[in-house]
Amino acid sequence: MENQNPMPSSGGQVPPPPSSGSVDIRTQQSDIQSIKQSGGSTPLPSQFNLGQSVPSSPSVPEPINLPPPIPPPPSPNNFGLPPSPPSSSGESIFNPADASATPAPSGGADFKKISLIIGIVVAVAALIWVGYIYIYPLFFSSSPALELLSSPAPAVVVTPVAPPPLVHSSFVNFDASLPSLSVPVIGTFRSDLANALSSASALVPDSIMEVKVQNALGEPGAWSIFLNTLIPEITSETAAAIFADDFTAFVYVDNNLKSWPGFIAKLKSSASLVDAGFQVRALESSIFLPNLFLADSGTPAAAGFKDGQVNVDIPTRYLTYSSGAVINYFWIGDYFVLVTSYPGAQKVIPLIQTSNL
Repeated sequence: MENQNPMPSSGGQVPPPPSSGSVDIRTQQSDIQSIKQSGGSTPLPSQFNLGQSVPSSPSVPEPINLPPPIPPPPSPNNFGLPPSPPSSSGESIFNPADASATPAPSGGADFKKISLIIGIVVAVAALIWVGYIYIYPLFFSSSPALELLSSPAPAVVVTPVAPPPLVHSSFVNFDASLPSLSVPVIGTFRSDLANALSSASALVPDSIMEVKVQNALGEPGAWSIFLNTLIPEITSETAAAIFADDFTAFVYVDNNLKSWPGFIAKLKSSASLVDAGFQVRALESSIFLPNLFLADSGTPAAAGFKDGQVNVDIPTRYLTYSSGAVINYFWIGDYFVLVTSYPGAQKVIPLIQTSNL
């Protein structure tokens, strides 16, 4: 705004205000009032009449009506829930709003106390254990705890179940009128049989008598063990794999009342005849063949075992000795026959065929 009545340059007095005329004035209050009156349009300046008297006291601005403040968002621990009303029973009711204002109890002190108690208990237990293990044995000679730590665990003893006693059933149809001989011990068969024959009441020429071989318990002896005592080259395991336990022993008394032992064993149903024939051939190289005889057999033939026949149709392997003794072994079906006399072999074959074939 430009003043049209410049002040005088001298005289020292302020000229009086003009008596007439008007001016446009805009103030912050006038702009707010203009916006309120016009509904938000561009504010207009207020006209001031210069001829009007100026009030002595400043006018009080009208209050400005501003919109109400926006409430702050709820805090994480306050979801706008009202405070919990007191319970009629006197018990407190959980309210998230109350919980947010309640400080969490500090568990550091309790944890330290618990840790201290556990440490003391462990230390006391360790001292007791050390004293019981190392100090207690110094004052007491017998310490169960020390024995428990030092002695090894006892071995588990498995008691083998004894097999049922072997039931003997002869493979030969012996003459019931002739006595049978008993040999008490397998390991001394040769001497025991000789003693039994010498004590027999009477021997019948050209006859066959049964010999009952028994073990130390008086039970029928097993063929696998008995054969191994006579021919060690054939192990008891090999014999047990191909032969049944039961067997028949006999003695042939010739016309000169000389006795010649013989034996009959039966092939197992699960064994192969071809394999069994191969296994028993080990006896041909045995140096213990003289154990089969009751008397001195002399020197074996240098040619060793040869092929032959018994009763025309039964193939056999045989070995002759300088004394006239002979060993024959052959198969009749599933029966293995080992005999120290050719006439004895001829005598026993019909009895086997009659009773078992």
